[in-house]
Amino acid sequence: MRPALLGRGVGRALLGAVHDEAAGRGWGALVLWVVEANARARRFYEAGGYRADGGAQDEEYEGVVVREVRYRRMTGPPPGGSGQPSDRARGCLSSRTAPTAPGTRARPTGR
Repeated sequence: MRPALLGRGVGRALLGAVHDEAAGRGWGALVLWVVEANARARRFYEAGGYRADGGAQDEEYEGVVVREVRYRRMTGPPPGGSGQPSDRARGCLSSRTAPTAPGTRARPTGR
């Protein structure tokens, strides 16, 4: 995300579209990795219903090793809804956030 666009709702809109698509495809959970020290990104995903699930790993970006933590969100109603996962839970969407550019790559993992 370009810094000038932060706080304008673009990320929320994109994340909402991902949630809708995942629910429509019957994927049971969404999983992403975020740099542990990136407090802003972590708050963003937490506001979107993601929770750290205890997974962690070290990843190298351009010669620098950074610690990432795994976040998970069940598909279904948004935060504040019933909290029940999709009845058609068959898959998982995974993405990773880069340490300096909060863009993501997403792909079904088949879990």
